[in-house]
Amino acid sequence: MLARNENAGFNPTGTGDFFFESSTVTMVCPEDGPCSSKNSLVGQLLQSSIGEDAGKMVDLDVEVEEHAGVIYGLSIGIDLDGDRPVVGRLKPAQVTDTWRSVWDVGNATDEGQFGQASIQSVLDNVEWNVDSPLFTDDASGVSILRQMYDKVRNGYLLSVKFNLDHYEELNASDPFFLFGRVSGTIGLVRKTEAFHFTRGRFLHSYKVPDDPEGRSYANVAPFVVDPYKPVLTIDLGNALSRSTFDGSWNNQYLGIRIDLVSQQSRQLIGSVDLSSDNWYFQRAGVFEFDLTSRQHEVVQTETVEVISDTGLLLLSELDYYIRPMRQPFAKLDPGNRQTFDFFVVKLGKSVCNFPVDVAISSISQRTVPDKLRKVVDAIKMTNGERITGNSKTSNFVSDCNGRFSVAIKATDPGNVRGFVDGEIYQMDVMLGTIIYSHQLIRLYDDFSVPEEPTWYGKNGVERIVKLYEMLYPFTRPSLFESKYEDITHPSKQQLLISRLSLDQSSPRSLPVARDLSRGKRDTLIKWLQNPKEGQRGD
Repeated sequence: MLARNENAGFNPTGTGDFFFESSTVTMVCPEDGPCSSKNSLVGQLLQSSIGEDAGKMVDLDVEVEEHAGVIYGLSIGIDLDGDRPVVGRLKPAQVTDTWRSVWDVGNATDEGQFGQASIQSVLDNVEWNVDSPLFTDDASGVSILRQMYDKVRNGYLLSVKFNLDHYEELNASDPFFLFGRVSGTIGLVRKTEAFHFTRGRFLHSYKVPDDPEGRSYANVAPFVVDPYKPVLTIDLGNALSRSTFDGSWNNQYLGIRIDLVSQQSRQLIGSVDLSSDNWYFQRAGVFEFDLTSRQHEVVQTETVEVISDTGLLLLSELDYYIRPMRQPFAKLDPGNRQTFDFFVVKLGKSVCNFPVDVAISSISQRTVPDKLRKVVDAIKMTNGERITGNSKTSNFVSDCNGRFSVAIKATDPGNVRGFVDGEIYQMDVMLGTIIYSHQLIRLYDDFSVPEEPTWYGKNGVERIVKLYEMLYPFTRPSLFESKYEDITHPSKQQLLISRLSLDQSSPRSLPVARDLSRGKRDTLIKWLQNPKEGQRGD
């Protein structure tokens, strides 16, 4: 499957469009039956909107690009000869679990296309066409859409996870230039569960010993043990490395085995043959393994490992697994409050009274020492904190549902980055020196909406527009002009008001609406409603 993203890295002239193309359903897994490639849904196109309604992949901040890409407004649906039996819009989601999955990058200096990452979220505003033929059982099997539809009507949401890799951004002559591969799943999650990660258990990688480039044989893999049935389900879609960009999977191994490890023994749970790409393209790396009754009992208290056919330890299980429930990132204005909710699990079970440290650090390299204290003080954790250098730390304890909440309050960081608005913070959840989870927070500078905003003047709209245009030159030929007579043209004025007023999750929301603080955005809208020129030179 293919996905197009015309905004690789920080590309100020890109559109940011992100959409699926030539993507199809490859396998279905009924609620009470084995997965199968023989179903009326298999082969159907998985479509997303293009043009103005295409999803957008943008950086959370212009100075913090790595690991901070966010997808807004991506519609996902099944296409049956122009009919869409189901379609919804992905809740904004941040790229997670990024890593360099290609070992040999040759002489390339830009390693952007050698990475891999995951996106996980739920679909909003889902529309169903129950009259579609795909809602009817046929000889090929049950209607998966009917099963999903019934579940959604009874407290579930459609959950989407897809892996991104093989993004071609270097060879402009390649027919797949600016395209990447997508492989993933659409399933179900309860409304009370986490939206952006799988609440289960977690395998992580080891670095290759003594490797000068710090490469890994593997990345991460969540898995779930069914509490009622002897079944283990593992997601290897973003777990395994490749030898070369156009090559197959890492030639260090051609197969893997999943083992249950206890103090007494090592038992084989299952194996995966990597000699073809079917495990990735047909199954998205997701496998179910039947357990014996004894294995199902032992796995409740013992760990799991993934080992290559050549004996390499690829993935081992973390004792504890901590991830946010709903908030993968945050954008805050001074005066805002935000609460981050977290899960703590051990071997898939909620952990009661688990102590953790939460550290919040200013991470912009432009922060100057004499303003550092104000920057650090601009975000406060409401249950007390200790300040050290450019970070602050506070202690939290999980309740007996395995949850704890971090409440923060934002104030003005003081425009420490000049023409770049606000500051970026990283919030790490730690046990000792081990970081289990981190979230990015963008805090904007304080900006009050003038009573009568004008184009010219000390806090004039012209200053907002021109500074934004410096960061994003592609705005010049678009709706967002930097000249008074252009931006106030009747053909654009009302359209700009409409676009700036859209929710940020809308694909038609202007980039400036996502990038500016609420105060500056509201100032633009207020001025457009009554565009006064003001005095030049003020």
